[in-house]
Amino acid sequence: MIVILMGAPGAGKGTQADYLMRENAFYKISTGDILRRQIESKTELGRSVEAIMNQGRLVSDSILTAVLKLELENSRGKNIVLDGFPRTIAQAEWLAKNEQIAGVLHIDVDREELIRRIEGRLVCSQCQAVYHASEKPPKLAGKCDRCSSELKVRRDDERDRVEARLDVYTRETEPVLGFYKKNGKYFRVDGARSQAEVSGRIKELLSQLER
Repeated sequence: MIVILMGAPGAGKGTQADYLMRENAFYKISTGDILRRQIESKTELGRSVEAIMNQGRLVSDSILTAVLKLELENSRGKNIVLDGFPRTIAQAEWLAKNEQIAGVLHIDVDREELIRRIEGRLVCSQCQAVYHASEKPPKLAGKCDRCSSELKVRRDDERDRVEARLDVYTRETEPVLGFYKKNGKYFRVDGARSQAEVSGRIKELLSQLER
């Protein structure tokens, strides 16, 4: 089974994808994580992607579909959660032609709350664990609870870039929700609720999709 988690930057897709991995044995494919690893490794792809992401723009469909195709081929037979894909109608159409999607879970959060969440976000420089300065602080300031590595604020989490990313999401990604609403695979999740409540709702929806 393949499910898609959708939502604007800061909606909690990564947190809920991790929940599905931990509690429901899903295999997570995060195009954002894959691309960030390329950037950290300073590959040719990473250098080109970094310039695009730093400007708050979306990576091209051709790059993302090529990356995703390889990941899907390497994870056949597993329950998969897609985090961060598709982001455009073209990507959704490509996915519909190549894979069977069980459902699209949209974590819906208003814009001001998204900005507040993102500005306080801290990410481990090694294992990519995510914290929040006020809501989910690490036990030791500046250090990851899992691996003790340094926590950092991503450059694309600075306010001006956050605003740019949300504008891009509204313009290019929200229409994808309409694409899935038309085929009956869309399910809204109230992202303003607590992480536990959001996880509970997602669990309920998964039970429905498995029937």
